Amino acid sequence: AVQAMLVGTEQTMNTAVTKVIADFPTAAVPYEMKAELLYKQGQKNPAIAYLQKTQSLWPQWIKPFFTEAQIRSETQDYSNAVRILKNILNSQPEHHKSKVEMGIVEVSHFSNKRGLDFIQVGLKNEKIPSPLRVRGYFALANFYLNSDKQLALEYAQKAYSLDPKNMALRDTILSLGGESALGEVRSQDTQLMVVGDNFFRNKNYLAAQAEYK
Repeated sequence: AVQAMLVGTEQTMNTAVTKVIADFPTAAVPYEMKAELLYKQGQKNPAIAYLQKTQSLWPQWIKPFFTEAQIRSETQDYSNAVRILKNILNSQPEHHKSKVEMGIVEVSHFSNKRGLDFIQVGLKNEKIPSPLRVRGYFALANFYLNSDKQLALEYAQKAYSLDPKNMALRDTILSLGGESALGEVRSQDTQLMVVGDNFFRNKNYLAAQAEYK
């Protein structure tokens, strides 16, 4: 099932994971795999159902709870997203991904300043995945747009250095600092990404991997 998820088509993945669930109906991980597959297909409510099944089988595993919170946030079910994130942080106060996600929801959708601390503390953890880190910086940038444009620009630049293809971030930087501010972001990280992408397109995967690392 794992191999099918890594290299197979969605149909192969679905068949493999469904068979594993049928063979091992009380194992938690296959349900989480099924949820991930459904989420990638845009079926968010069915994905939540499989995540909740995972949670019932393995309540100590944080990942399915965190994933459900993210999906709830995407579907604008912010109250339930916050509820789940609070439960995670009550059981694991140092779960930094949940801190960042909580902060994003609090700042972006409830205009709650306490979300700033959640994001900033969470982002101190170097293991925060880049997509979540980008969203955290972007939330901070948007929060300071009207009160501190320079700080908003700095956060937008940090986010853009991690996601140089993000047009919303690009437009934010241009509106705050113009072309010169955008040029400042063309950092070594961005150049490494460009080189890595070139290697990847030419199927030189080992070299691409080195640039990404």
